[in-house]
Amino acid sequence: TIPSSVTSIGGSAFSGCTGLTSITIPNSVTSIGVSAFYGCTGLTSITIPSSVTYIDSYTFSGCTGLTSITIPSSVTSIGWYAFARCSGLTSITIPSSVTWIGGGAFIVCTGLTDVYAMRTDPEAYNCNNSAFSDVPTSTCTLHVPAGSKEAYAGTAPWSNFASIVDDIDTGSDDAVVLTADGEDVWTDGVLRFSVSSEENGEAVVSGVKDKDNLGAVTIPEKVKIADKVYSVTSIGNSAFSGCTGLTSITIPSSVTSIGSYAFQNCTGLTSITIPNSVTSIGNYAFSYCSGLTSITIPSSVTSIGRYAFYGCKGLTSINIPSSVTSIGREAFSGCTGLTSITIPESVTSIGSGAFSGCTGLTSITACKMEPSEYNCTTNAFGGVPYSSVTLYVPSGSASAYKALAPWSNFSSNIVETDLTSIQTPTISSSETIVGYYNLQGQRIAEPQHGIVIVRYSDGTSRKMYVR
Repeated sequence: TIPSSVTSIGGSAFSGCTGLTSITIPNSVTSIGVSAFYGCTGLTSITIPSSVTYIDSYTFSGCTGLTSITIPSSVTSIGWYAFARCSGLTSITIPSSVTWIGGGAFIVCTGLTDVYAMRTDPEAYNCNNSAFSDVPTSTCTLHVPAGSKEAYAGTAPWSNFASIVDDIDTGSDDAVVLTADGEDVWTDGVLRFSVSSEENGEAVVSGVKDKDNLGAVTIPEKVKIADKVYSVTSIGNSAFSGCTGLTSITIPSSVTSIGSYAFQNCTGLTSITIPNSVTSIGNYAFSYCSGLTSITIPSSVTSIGRYAFYGCKGLTSINIPSSVTSIGREAFSGCTGLTSITIPESVTSIGSGAFSGCTGLTSITACKMEPSEYNCTTNAFGGVPYSSVTLYVPSGSASAYKALAPWSNFSSNIVETDLTSIQTPTISSSETIVGYYNLQGQRIAEPQHGIVIVRYSDGTSRKMYVR
């Protein structure tokens, strides 16, 4: 395993290392030198990260044991003799990002049975005529995008293939091509995927190749396994659990669920944006993500699972949207950095210890007129400093909150306030909004769900509730 501190692999770095069987290159590496893995005959698989843009000359030449390799869509050039004499390779996919293929790039790859060329215009590859010399083009099938068969048949060296099939869905140009990585598991070189529904064409992120050297990760919206395109619809249970090297993650809008333990103990993760397509966040999904300082939960989410953000000590703010109906057991327990929380009117269930140990809280906004409708367990706020926390409730509801546990624990600091819902503050033509502030008087970039203070150019301020 190469550490994430490495940014380049020098020329001939592993040349002739015949005992080397597998290697994982971290995302930090941007260049691989000439003949870096030349003659590594024991090498059976290798992961090229999406940070690499150029595969240099002779890089994998003579790696006769190599059976599969993924060329990421970041690669624009494949050098001279890059994969020469890789006789164990049975298939290769050349992404549409490639704009130059050097002479002899795949020469004497005698085991090839399938070549996948993802470009609709073969000339855009700028492929040297000798790139596929001594490849069994009479038996190896060239797969090309739908409608481009004639173009390939008329362009060398692609025209050397006896069988050209235009069976690649043109709608899958942006799909990331995967290679086999075990039984019913495929990889793009960084992430592992499994098929969750063959009938619906859905895939799930099931794991990673290297937990310690991930860095920034982008989950693709679509992946391609063999000849079929799948939509990535979920992040599976424990998919990134313990990935301490993960610093950021981009989740596509195709994802609808985040599984249990999905990002547990990802201590290097500092922020995350969950797309509007996600409807559920699983149990323990972000537990012990101690480096997480902010997270955006979209209005599509209806439930926050048990222990979902347990122990996220660095979390200073979180927005619970009005779509959420249930907050699971100890969902935010131990989030000592949280200073305020707004519980929307939509919530009908608050689990045991949901906010227990949130010792940094100074204000809570409860939006329901009738507190019993929250169905809040009596220990939901265990360990919270009741005497120093202000509980804001709708006008006319203070007596109801003072009479019902656990809200009654805040009885000396329950304040009624007008929680009139607004979309945009109504102002006269002579007024201009000059700033938004939270209840602690801290300036915020834009109105957030809950109570905000709006300051105007005439010097006045108004407290408003944003739904």
